Amino acid sequence: MIDTDFNTAVLKAGGEFDASTSQNPAQGEILGYARNALTAMGQPNLYCGLIRNPQFNARAFRFNHRDFIGLHSGAVRVLMCASFALLSHRKVFPDVGAAADEPKDDNFESGFRDLTVTFQPNCPQRQLFARAVFQFANTFIVCHEYGHHWAGHVDFVTRSDGLAQFYEASCEAPYLEFNSTTMQAIELDADRAAVSMYVCSFLDLVESFPRRLEAFRAWFTAMFLVYYLMGETSDSIATYSGNTHPHPSVRMMFVIPHACHEIAQRLPPAAKNIERVAMSSLFEIHNAWIAIQAPGYSKRLTESVSQDSRVVLFKLHQELATLHEQGISKCVYPAPDPADLED
Repeated sequence: MIDTDFNTAVLKAGGEFDASTSQNPAQGEILGYARNALTAMGQPNLYCGLIRNPQFNARAFRFNHRDFIGLHSGAVRVLMCASFALLSHRKVFPDVGAAADEPKDDNFESGFRDLTVTFQPNCPQRQLFARAVFQFANTFIVCHEYGHHWAGHVDFVTRSDGLAQFYEASCEAPYLEFNSTTMQAIELDADRAAVSMYVCSFLDLVESFPRRLEAFRAWFTAMFLVYYLMGETSDSIATYSGNTHPHPSVRMMFVIPHACHEIAQRLPPAAKNIERVAMSSLFEIHNAWIAIQAPGYSKRLTESVSQDSRVVLFKLHQELATLHEQGISKCVYPAPDPADLED
């Protein structure tokens, strides 16, 4: 289905909408995931479409008094290649299916670096896991973008021609007029809303997994994979100080307790093991990044980086509490405790 307002808004922003979904079953399937997630969130009329752009990016925007979500075709392609390459590595999630049947490590590395080829895990069970990671990752991006709409963030960036939009992984205009701390806090606010919505969409799919534990692992893996792909290629927190988005390690440190709490609230039997599942999934993603030796990426998460992340997160929690007091954030954020900075 072609939406004229969506296409016009994308063109106004200097982009190009992707009209190939009617001929491309894979792209149609991706938009199907997105629209199913929006329906589960009670937003069946919020239009989500593809934007022809190779960047790993997405947008929440408003035009002609309507809200939209745009997924860059590059982001979709990267997520697909990364999800399947991840499960093509015999050392990643070795207890899922027959990991020993997977190809050698060089294929895994190529799957991340060469986006013209999608590697398929040999084991059918690992294929299903990879597809779930891909589906969940797309859903999480949609949830984050809708989080910007739900929280009213798009109102911050309305242009004179009536177009208002948030980019991910960007520090371009019109954001430069805003304080970077405020903008980073707003991104965490969208993450907080996204986690709640992401849990809701996940619960509709969890019963389709042969083992619930694998569903949780795929769910967390997808979320962490998005954060790593958004920029986890440097262990320098300082390089993000003037950016509009927090360092991915800060974002993961922020969302893990919220995600575990949301799942425990909705599925009490899962409360006992959910944090362990979250951390083991993060461990697998981190090891995968080490395996491909991403440019500039440190082979270890040092204590100093961990401490730097806590300091930044403490500052952003203070900003979130202020935003809530000002009525900008719909979520409640109590003032942070300085004890959180202690080991």
